[in-house]
Formats: sequence, C-alpha cells, structure tokens
Amino acid sequence: MSGIDTPTGHYALLFTGRGKPAWDMALTFVNADRASRDQFQLAVDVLGRELIELTCHRDPKIHGRVEVQTVSNVLASAIAFDYARRNGLAEPGAVSGLSLGETVAAYAAGVVDFPTVLRLAHYRGVCEAEIARTLPPGGVGLLIGTTEDGAKDLCAEVSGLGHIEMVGILGPNLQLIAGMEPALSEAAWLAGEMGWRWLEQAVEGPWHLPMFQPAVDKFHAYAETQPFKDPEVTLLSGAQEAPIADASTAREVLADSITAFVDAPLTAQRLRAVVSSGMMVRVTPRGAMGRPEVLPPHTVPLNAPKDLPALLGAVGRAVQA
Repeated sequence: MSGIDTPTGHYALLFTGRGKPAWDMALTFVNADRASRDQFQLAVDVLGRELIELTCHRDPKIHGRVEVQTVSNVLASAIAFDYARRNGLAEPGAVSGLSLGETVAAYAAGVVDFPTVLRLAHYRGVCEAEIARTLPPGGVGLLIGTTEDGAKDLCAEVSGLGHIEMVGILGPNLQLIAGMEPALSEAAWLAGEMGWRWLEQAVEGPWHLPMFQPAVDKFHAYAETQPFKDPEVTLLSGAQEAPIADASTAREVLADSITAFVDAPLTAQRLRAVVSSGMMVRVTPRGAMGRPEVLPPHTVPLNAPKDLPALLGAVGRAVQA
C-alpha cells in the first residue's frame, strides 16, 4: 500500500499485487491487539480454520500455493490497514491497486466488507489455480535495468521457445515478464548477458497472460453473487481513466485485473491527479516488491505493528510540509 499525503491531511493508497507474502505478517498484527485477533477469527469463520492456518504455514511450498497466497495477501493487508486506522492513520481520500491489490483497494474504499473480500480473494486463487495446473511449466520474473522497449525486445528474442510477454511496468527500468518454459529461463539467461537483473518470482503460473481469460469470466460470475456497494471514497484503477463510480464497474475491474496489464507508474499518476505529495506508505506483505531496489523513494513500511510510529510520524511531517 503506497500513500501520498496532501496538505489537507488526505492521502491516497496504492495496494500492490501479491508479491511473495511473508507467512507471519498477519500474525504480527493478530498478536498486537484484541481487534486484530477478532478479525483473524472472523476470517476463520468465513473460510475455515484449515485454509487460514495454511496462510500462516512456514513452508513456502504450502503458503505459496496460489489459492492460499491470494488469501494470505489480502488477509494480511486488510488486517494491517485496519490496525493502522484504529491507531491514528486517517481515512484515505483515494485508493487504487495493482492486480490482486485492486481487491484490497475495493475493501479500503468500502465497496466490499471483510468477509466478502476474503471470499473474493480465495475464489480468485481457485480460478487461477484451475488454469495454472493444466499448463506446462511457466512463471513470472522481474526484469531490472532496461526500458519497456528492451523488455519487449527480450521477449521477442525468445518467443520461439514459448509464449512470453511483458505484462506490467512496476517502475523506471523495472518490468514484469510472464511466460512459459523454456522461454522464461532463456529470457533470464539473456537478461544476465545484457547486464540486466532478473528476479524469479516464486509463483505457480504465468499470471496475467491471455490464457487466464476463463478465470476472468468465472470470477466475474461469482462476484455477481457477492454484496458490493458503490465506493465511499474515490476508487481508481490503472485499467480506466475515470474513477470507479458504482458496484457494477467495481466487479468488472476486479475480474479484469486477473489478466490486465499492470502499470504502476500510470496508476500512481492517476492518484496524484486527485491528491499529491511524495510520501509513500507500504502496507503490503513482504516479498520481492519489498526489495530496496524496487521500492519507490520516500517509502515508509508497515509490515509489523512496530512500524506504525514511524509511519504516523512521516504522515505528520508530510502534512506539516
């Protein structure tokens, strides 16, 4: 979650995608206060104890399974966000998200309640897993050190070995690549030969490729059965320029985010058109996006309750400035 404060004290939130959730992030907040423990118990009531316990399993092969990972990301982000709000973080003036982060953004904007956001996260993971496990080996990598054109050229160079394409822009000279083997491994090797960095992501499938369209359709049909409300604060998406104005559009955006191109700079730009400042707040499960070379400047983390004083201090200084 990235926050950009305005002089009026309002700020915007940008929830990032699934990354690689830390197994214990939700637990650090659950152990901090009674309200977080009650929230965690509600998650158990909604999705069942077995699934929620898997989200906190130490073995990455277990908590990294897609239908578990989507829940662990949203569960940890929602609990951390609510903990911060209870302890002094002001309500956001605008929210947005990237990929799975759009689901958490809908929660922060009041479009869905806590039980609903958990059910949506789990069903998204189920839909993605059903397709991923029918595909040949594939995955996702972060390409660091080249432009969009460089990333596209890299994909074109190895495309004869399998489907591969740039599926997102996460920052300056930071591109998201998804593809099938052996094209993905060849791209990683070639990136090294070019002097670029390649960070392989511990995921089960080549997310955001067109072959996941059936998951979009299935998820949208499920979302139609869930209670949605019109946004209570400005809700933006990288997929469209205008704010999301109603529940129906929110359902479409959450479904489309499964295959939508991820454009973090554009999404941040749209947020800055609503509220502007340079202070960034991160309230998202730790992982590859938590690496120093990936984070935007002036970022303040909230990965554990102990981070809250520094976060609130940064917010206060940004408001005073």
